[in-house]
Amino acid sequence: MASRLAAAVTDPDGNGELATEADSPSGRNVTDTWTTQLVLGHTQDMSVIDGEAEGLAID
Repeated sequence: MASRLAAAVTDPDGNGELATEADSPSGRNVTDTWTTQLVLGHTQDMSVIDGEAEGLAID
C-alpha cells in the first residue's frame, strides 16, 4: 500500500486536492510541520496559498 500526503487547496465549495509520495523530499518536508505552501505565478507576480496537510493511505 503506497503512502501519500494530501494537501487540500480548496475553493469556497471545498473542491481541490494535491498529493505527493510520503517518502519523497517534498513529502518528508511536509511531515515535519504538516503545513504546506502552494506558490502560483512568476517571480514578480505570484500568489501564495498556505494550507494544512494530512496523511492518507492509498489502496
